[in-house]
Amino acid sequence: MFQSIRKKQQKAPVNTRFAAVGLVVVTIFWSTFSSAQAKKVTIMDRGLNMPISTVTLPEGWELTQDIAFNAVSGRYSRYQFELRDSHGGTSFTSLRLQSVNYGPFFRMVSQGLPLEQLWKKVVYQELQQRNIVNVRFGEPSSQGDWVSEQVESMRKVIAQNREKFSGLPAMRFFEAEIHGQRNGQNYQGRAFITVMPFSQQDGTAKISLVLAPSERFSKALAGFRQIKPEGNPDYVGVTARLIDNVTRQNQLAHQRRMADQRRNFNAHQNMVRQRSAQQDANFQQWMSDFRNDGTTPSAGGSYTGQDYLVDSIHEQQTFYDPDSGYNVSRDGQYDYNYTDGMGNYYGTDNPSFNPHSLPGDWQQTYPLAPNY
Repeated sequence: MFQSIRKKQQKAPVNTRFAAVGLVVVTIFWSTFSSAQAKKVTIMDRGLNMPISTVTLPEGWELTQDIAFNAVSGRYSRYQFELRDSHGGTSFTSLRLQSVNYGPFFRMVSQGLPLEQLWKKVVYQELQQRNIVNVRFGEPSSQGDWVSEQVESMRKVIAQNREKFSGLPAMRFFEAEIHGQRNGQNYQGRAFITVMPFSQQDGTAKISLVLAPSERFSKALAGFRQIKPEGNPDYVGVTARLIDNVTRQNQLAHQRRMADQRRNFNAHQNMVRQRSAQQDANFQQWMSDFRNDGTTPSAGGSYTGQDYLVDSIHEQQTFYDPDSGYNVSRDGQYDYNYTDGMGNYYGTDNPSFNPHSLPGDWQQTYPLAPNY
């Protein structure tokens, strides 16, 4: 069950492309220090050149970090963060786990899956890369020590920085148990999920995992709980503003594209109506001319050399129309012609024209050739 912590309305973001950001991968090993030596480490964003937070590592733990936020795209272009103890326990997150975009709005990115399904999918993919098989997931819970700590921490940060956090999306926190196997050994883990909704159905989630052999999991989790990140509120505010700016720009661009498409569609509809009216008038005149000549409209499929001559003079083409059972003539002599099977025709000289851009079921058709 997903439980809201606080409610703020936020517009949905639009996916943007990643831009390359030069980074240096920094790996810090602490296992060589004595038991009396615990080290404070600064977690850096190499894209913005800002500290994200600081952590104090217990003796025997090692840290790998490689993080960069792209101010142009409003996304992380690199995100690797992994803590490891000396007994096979690890706490980690990745770029995939830091940008879990869920809901119908993100159907081009994540097939529009809801959060309940998507978080399991991305975690499963991450565990596959670590050779964890037979993965089983528990249901997310809004209860737990980590959830309580995150809620309280957010309340304090917001209380101290109300202006910076004004208008930010709602945040929710969940924990979920994970079980699996690697090389025949049982593994246990826990997913820590932070959710930032943009609407009732859409949003993004960030996930971190703790994973260890089952008999070592409790100790690994306790070690992880000892590490208390000290966040940088300025960093949170800067990234939130950058994301919000990119979101607004993309929404405006999307609205402009939709308006342009609507104008083009309306112009096309007007052209079709005008051409249809002119074609109807020409067709009536054509029938009148043939009546005056003592002839009748050609039966379906019949097309003589005289018909071809008339079409050439009037710069038109004649088609067999299955809807009426008669031949119909249309102004213009085009290389490519289409009909919706209901008496409507469209001609163009553009070989790349897509008939599916027209409303209805349009198929290619060909003008009649004289059967003399």
